[in-house]
Amino acid sequence: MSKLRPNITTLSIELLDEIMELIPQDELKNIRLVNKTFSLLWVVKKRLFSSITFDVDHRNLDLSMFEALARGHTENKISEPAVFVKKLKVVSLDPYQGIKRKQTAGADIHSCNRRLVGLLGQVFWGLRNIQALEWDMPITEERHRPIFLAAKRFIAGLENLRELQLPALDQTTPSICGPLTSSSLSQLQTLMLTVPFKCTPKLVRALRYNVTQSVNLNQLSIASRSLVDICEILRPEANESTTNFPMTELILEKLAVNDQCPLDRKILDSLGNLAVLQVDRIRTERKTISAVADSVWSHLDGSHLTSLTKLTTSLVSQNLVLNLSENFLMLKHLVLDFNHIGVPDDYYEQLSDTFFNDVVPSLSGRIEALEIWSPPGSKWCFGTQSAHRFKRMVSQLPKLVDLIICVFKTEEELQTPAVVLPEINELICMARNHESFSSLSLYNRNFKMTESWECPWNGPAEHLTEKNLYLFPEVTLLDHAISFDLQAHLSGSGVIYKRVEED
Repeated sequence: MSKLRPNITTLSIELLDEIMELIPQDELKNIRLVNKTFSLLWVVKKRLFSSITFDVDHRNLDLSMFEALARGHTENKISEPAVFVKKLKVVSLDPYQGIKRKQTAGADIHSCNRRLVGLLGQVFWGLRNIQALEWDMPITEERHRPIFLAAKRFIAGLENLRELQLPALDQTTPSICGPLTSSSLSQLQTLMLTVPFKCTPKLVRALRYNVTQSVNLNQLSIASRSLVDICEILRPEANESTTNFPMTELILEKLAVNDQCPLDRKILDSLGNLAVLQVDRIRTERKTISAVADSVWSHLDGSHLTSLTKLTTSLVSQNLVLNLSENFLMLKHLVLDFNHIGVPDDYYEQLSDTFFNDVVPSLSGRIEALEIWSPPGSKWCFGTQSAHRFKRMVSQLPKLVDLIICVFKTEEELQTPAVVLPEINELICMARNHESFSSLSLYNRNFKMTESWECPWNGPAEHLTEKNLYLFPEVTLLDHAISFDLQAHLSGSGVIYKRVEED
């Protein structure tokens, strides 16, 4: 009696769904082509089409995805596969994109553009239930006008949108179109804007309206060269009372400030709900950077930010350290990232003295997590010249749970590791014996440790299971450019650190 060959398609739909959940995302497309049964599985279609990207240019004229997304909709029903899409990223909807000025577009490109414009209405109609939209396409040419009009109607109808990112807003040509924003985004929780320098009053009003009307907004991210433009977006209208913004997280990025920051009391009072504040990347002339940073923190008065629990900043100034000493009474997580600011040495070193001598003691009953990202060679880095201040800091912060610092090695230290290792080992001993400490991370450019290093972290099992030590090469906080790390593995002879390559 011959045995039947096993056939996976005979399994129940429930079992097939569970199996397909385990298939890597990159393999799902191939799996779908193996058998019609697989292509019809709800789990396969949901995973394949939950997140899609539109990227049409002169090298990619394939509109099959658009045709599939536009097909079969009725007034009351969205057809497959559009019904599964929850996240959309728009890189380009321009078949002419990438063609040089002297080149002539072929008939296939003209035909693709006509078909695409004709399909967009139905495509966007079918995607009206998406929850996240990232629009990366700049609207800069007259031929983009139909795309902009379709996109504006599309965004206006997204009643379930939770996340909206507009990183190309600063590249939009105002004479061709207005802002890709909408007055109906009541469910919006995350909004990211890249604001053009000296943006028009019309755009400011539209962006301000979106921020104030998004009653469920949790995170607002504004990338702008000027704090003046940011303040104009946050400033209530003249005839309005103080607006209490709902967001608990505010991110200000790509600052290149050479102007005075008009953060008046009315704006600061409106930010009373903030729990997380991130102010990053001051880029200005080297000789003015300290004055600019001081100006920002003199206006950004910490006494108004009474709910702040996490602060991330690359602005280093005397006013910042004063704010840390006297304000931010709820602060638990502090991230100082000035890896590539280029502050003058004397001013920079003086601030480190003020921070470690005056600010750290004032943070004693508050800080649970501290990250200090610093260029090599300064007192902000852990090294033979500054080890004492870091060890004293650990003893002064009894609630500290997580510490991330940069470890600098001079040329002499690189040649004789025995010079710096005793200092590192002593810090490790303090962290291990600290009542609250659970995680210590030491970052360095080319951290050269032997594969087997007997360090003080080795000890009783309870310490090893409750506390972690990480050794990484130096990274930039904003870029996360980690090339590899060293992972600790227990062995009979101690702790073995093995280099692990990252993708």
